Amino acid sequence: MIIPHMFDKALKMAGKYWWPGFRLRHRNLLSIREAEGLSLSRASAVNIPAIARSVDILENEMRRLGLVNKPLCIYNCDESSLSLVPDMCSIVGQKNIYQVG
Repeated sequence: MIIPHMFDKALKMAGKYWWPGFRLRHRNLLSIREAEGLSLSRASAVNIPAIARSVDILENEMRRLGLVNKPLCIYNCDESSLSLVPDMCSIVGQKNIYQVG
C-alpha cells in the first residue's frame, strides 16, 4: 500500500504547505531563532597550522590508546556547536536548548 504525499514529484521537494503544517504539529518542540555570527577569535583559530597541530595530537592519542585500526571505537564528541557560516539567517532548534549546532 502506498501512502499518498504532497511532495512535488517534479522538483523533488516538499509542497508549500508542508513547513507551516510541520511547525504547527511541533510547536511545543521547535523554536525559530536568529543565528549568531562567529567571533573573529574563533574564526582565526581555524587555520592550517592549528588544524595540523590538532590532527597531530589526535594521531598521537589514537596510537597511545591503540585505536588506529579500530574505527568502531571512535566517536565524535564535539560539543562546540560552532557554525562557520558568516551570514545571519533564521535557524530551527529545539525549545529550551540554548546552543544549536
